[in-house]
Amino acid sequence: MSDAGWDSDWLIFSKRARNGAFVLLILFVLIAILPRIYRNYIQQSSLSPEIKEIAISETLPQENAGEKGEADGEREFKLPDQQFDPNKLTNEQWMEIGLTEKQANSIQNYLNTGAELEIKSDVLKLYAIDEDLYKKLYPYIDLPETKNTSIKNNEQNSVERISPDDDGSSNDDKEKSVKYPISVNTASFSELKSVPGIGKYYAEEIISLRKAYGGIIALDQLKDFYKMTPAKLDSLSNYLDVDPGEVNRKNINSLSREELALHPDITTDMAKSIIYLRENYGPFESVDQLLQSPYIDGELLDKLKPYISTE
Repeated sequence: MSDAGWDSDWLIFSKRARNGAFVLLILFVLIAILPRIYRNYIQQSSLSPEIKEIAISETLPQENAGEKGEADGEREFKLPDQQFDPNKLTNEQWMEIGLTEKQANSIQNYLNTGAELEIKSDVLKLYAIDEDLYKKLYPYIDLPETKNTSIKNNEQNSVERISPDDDGSSNDDKEKSVKYPISVNTASFSELKSVPGIGKYYAEEIISLRKAYGGIIALDQLKDFYKMTPAKLDSLSNYLDVDPGEVNRKNINSLSREELALHPDITTDMAKSIIYLRENYGPFESVDQLLQSPYIDGELLDKLKPYISTE
């Protein structure tokens, strides 16, 4: 047998060998695509109609997630010491908050086009600011909540940060004419600051808390404040009155997804499911219908009820 002869023999496959190779190729393709078919079609067919669209959207690739957040879950943000106008921050100031240089540049490039942030929610237009960071920055953004809202009390909107150990008891600007108890939901910054044991720091914290929730329904909500002891909280009950009827309840039939997600107890996924249910099944007639959301159970609904309504 010549050298050419045995080389050509290796290039010849029998019919049986060719069939075997073809079967192996088919098995390889099936192994590669079956998990995806199961995940996208068979598994999702068992989901209820209310959450199928949510589940599908969550499986889609997040093309810009890495670039927008750049590991926001791992990044530590430093909140500013005072209110700021996002239209005027420099790149360095954005980076001090915790944004990357690339994110800060993207904000400046957007504003350099002539765009202007007029209200708080406009900050969400900034590509580098996601909803979680927006929630953290919300109390510090020196912009009105709506175009028709004006800042009526500059002192109330001040977020000067001082030590919570300074209760302001020696300040000359106390309102000595204040009659206690005062409403924790309607008292002005000055009135809150005059309460023994509160001062400037806790007054600002109370205002931030009631803005986030729409109001305060129990003094226990103050227990997570820095250095707020049970004894101090108990003493405040002599000066602060809580009326749940003063809570500004949010209408879940009219709020946008971004506005819903501003509530401390409503996550982005919850807000998304609420909007989906509302758009596909009509306005909510009762807040109990929120239990149709896969993200809301009875315990969470009980926490939300004092702050939401359907009208």
